[in-house]
Parts: sequence; structure tokens; C-alpha cells
Amino acid sequence: MSGAPTPADFGWSGPVLLPDLWDQLTEPDAIVTFSALAYARMRTQEAAVRGEARAAEAALRRKFIEQEGPIQNASYGRNLLGGCAVTERTQRIGGRDVTVRRLHSVLNTDVPVLVELEAKCAALADDAITAFCARSGLERQMRTSTDQIYSAMTRVLRAADELAAGAVDGARRKDLLAMATNEYAHARRQVNAAIQRQSRLTYFEGALWGSLGTIALCALLGAASAQWWSSAVRTPAFVAAIVFGALGAVASVSQRISTGRLVLDFTVPRWQMITLGALRPVIGAVFGAVAHFGLAGGVFSAGGGADEAAAVGLSAVIGFAAGFTERLATDMIERAGRVAFGDTPDPATDPDPPARSARQR
Repeated sequence: MSGAPTPADFGWSGPVLLPDLWDQLTEPDAIVTFSALAYARMRTQEAAVRGEARAAEAALRRKFIEQEGPIQNASYGRNLLGGCAVTERTQRIGGRDVTVRRLHSVLNTDVPVLVELEAKCAALADDAITAFCARSGLERQMRTSTDQIYSAMTRVLRAADELAAGAVDGARRKDLLAMATNEYAHARRQVNAAIQRQSRLTYFEGALWGSLGTIALCALLGAASAQWWSSAVRTPAFVAAIVFGALGAVASVSQRISTGRLVLDFTVPRWQMITLGALRPVIGAVFGAVAHFGLAGGVFSAGGGADEAAAVGLSAVIGFAAGFTERLATDMIERAGRVAFGDTPDPATDPDPPARSARQR
């Protein structure tokens, strides 16, 4: 191609013995891969092509940095084609500048365990980018997570490099594979914990916004009830049930977050996660309303003869219980009604009296 650059333009005027490396430099639209950089580094160990390999490596590194950003950390194999590196650059995403930190790796080994670990490290690094990239204020978490994955990948690389050198007995091979596996497992736990922690905070933010909107809606429903449904609905008790149903849902989310039982799909957009969190108080309010009407209609053995203060208090309790966990809502509402109105459980009709229920829970 006329006017195309030649190896001489990159500082090499000798015979071309490594054409595959120069092709990624002389072709205008070629993308420099990290595997080419690692391959050039490996060929520098050969005396016959050392000078050309060093010139090609320097030129490849410059182009690679132009594409991916400055190299923050890098490690290369000595006995096999392998290496890993971390790059960081600022790019325009969604109308604003965003820091992107990536892990690059290549591992030419015939050890299945190490091949699998290299793929897992790459996937985990992509997860960190998905969770933290393009989200304001999360650059530190992204850097910490990427560095942890890079550390695990260097352990995998060292194991592959030592195995490729040969003269490794069975015990040493087992130790190398175990150390690489444990290093990756540790990085995965740390990174996944950071990802879930951030996802839970986003989800809880949505739950808080949803609770504010739900309480405002409850106020409107209370006004409508007092205006048009006062003959059929006890407005204070009704409002208490739905408000505390929403609060019970928020408390349920908080409790699951504190125990680590809330596992979220962090790959969804932030707005979608906030929306899903905001729906929780709405669902809690709906359960609170259903529980209130069931109590008022006598479905849950409580009847409607209590005075106003007792009705409001009981509705708040069952609303919170219904919002907190719909699975136990019916059981808790029945017990609340019996306690409030002095009903005595009949062993013939109550197969789970309070004493036994307490032991089971």
C-alpha cells in the first residue's frame, strides 16, 4: 500500500524476521492486542531476533497505550507466551468523562485448571467494569477490584510459567495449582462482596425514594377515604395499615441487606435497580391494605368491634407484618387479632399453638 508505514518508521532498519508483529503496526486499521505485546516480549529472549523484537515491542506498546490508556501494572511469562496488564484511561460515556480500568491477559498453557482460572479472572474483571464503571464516585472501588483480580492473575501466570519450565514434581504442581485457585477464590469473594454492597445501596436508595412516594400516595388515599368511604372504612386504621406496610417492606430490605441475603443482578442499569427497589414499599402498602381489609372483614378472627385507638394500633402492626414478609403475614395477623380481642386458641382448630411456633422459629 502506497504511503503505508514500514518497520523503519518505527526504528527498525534491519531484516524483517518477525512480520506478524510489524503487521499490527504497518496496517492503518490494525488493533494492537495485548497478546502481540506479550509475544514481542517473549521473543526478546532470543538472541537472533532480540534487537528487532525490542524495537517492535516498544512500537507496539506505544500504540497499545494510545488505544487502551497507560499501563498501570504488567507482568510477563519467561517460559511461555503469557502475561497480564492493567490499563486505565478516560473516555466519554453518556455525555461525561468516565475512568475505565481494564485487565488484559494472555496465557498459552496446556494446564486446564490455569486456562479456566485465566478465563474466570477476565470475566470477573468485566463484572467489576459493569458494576463500577460509568457510575460517579466509584473509581476507587473499580481500581481496588481490578488490582485484586490482577494479583490473582499474576499468581495464575507464575504457576503456568513455573510448570512450563519443567522439572516440577507432583507435589509442587499440586501446590502451584492450589495457590492459584485460592488466590482467585479470594479475589472473587472480595470483588463480589464489593459489587453486591454497591448494588444493595442502590437498591435501598430506591426503596427509600419509593417509601416517600408511597407515603404521599397514602395521604391521598386517606383523604379520599375520609371524603367518600368513611361509612365503610375506618380511615385512620386504613392509613396506618398501608403506611406501616410500606415501612415494613423497607425494614425487610434493610434486614436482608444487613444479613447479606439480598443478592442482586448488578448487570441491570442503575435506574432499573432503583425502580425495582422503589416498588418494594408499594408492594408492602398493598399487602398492608389487604391485611387491613381482611382484619376489618373478620377474615382473621379479629372482628371490627375494637375502639378507634385499638383499631389503628392493630392495623399498624398487621400492616408492618404484611409489608415485612408476606409469607408470614397471615399467621401473624391471626395471632395479633387473638391477642387484641382476647380470643383463646382452640387446640382442635389451632395445630400450631404459640409455644410450639416459637420453638420452630
